[in-house]
Amino acid sequence: MSTVQFRWQKIVNELRYLYTNLKYAKAMADACGPEFQKHYEEYCARHNIDLAALNRQNQERISQMYDFDPEIPQEEPLSDATDLVPYDEESVDPEEFEKLMAEADEQKKENDIHDSFYKVFKKLAMKLHPDLQPADLSAEQKAKNMELFKDAKEALDERRYYVLLDLAGQFDIDPPTNYKEQIIWMKKEIFAVNKIITQTQTTYNYLFAECDTDEQKDRIIASFIQQVHGINPS
Repeated sequence: MSTVQFRWQKIVNELRYLYTNLKYAKAMADACGPEFQKHYEEYCARHNIDLAALNRQNQERISQMYDFDPEIPQEEPLSDATDLVPYDEESVDPEEFEKLMAEADEQKKENDIHDSFYKVFKKLAMKLHPDLQPADLSAEQKAKNMELFKDAKEALDERRYYVLLDLAGQFDIDPPTNYKEQIIWMKKEIFAVNKIITQTQTTYNYLFAECDTDEQKDRIIASFIQQVHGINPS
């Protein structure tokens, strides 16, 4: 096995780990929503904070910060906002044009990577597609293959190529050999996934889920109140 193949295997494993980490981080944050809301309301009651009045008082500010109606309980207290900038055709200067061309070239490379994994998917489909199963195959095995086919299709659509590589290994299908190109793409994907993980792990829901004591939970709630309503409850 060549050095580039070892590098490729290492980065595939790293990306697989990060996707798993992201999956559980998001699940923790999502599952913690109702518990966070309950503790939030209980904290306000214990500290004689009129939450409904605060929401009404700061409705415009909250809406601007988080783009939601404060009268409606939120399970995910943090969200991102993006400003929309009108496109002016005449404003594209030479530097911007070069940037656009570079992005187009980058997109072509990504499309080439996707095409190489699409070929893997097609080979998997020949073994797993419901319409191509042998007549003498057991109903249990057919059902299992159908689930694997759905997993493969979902992985292709979401560009989770490591799933296709795992399935290809199960069915003795050779992986794409454009290792260097895959390494470059996966490094960028690792950067992007790490960024999402960091964003997820700094939301109030996730931080609340990581708390071990009520004291820690109270500190998270107090911080949330200070950020959203601009008051220090302590």
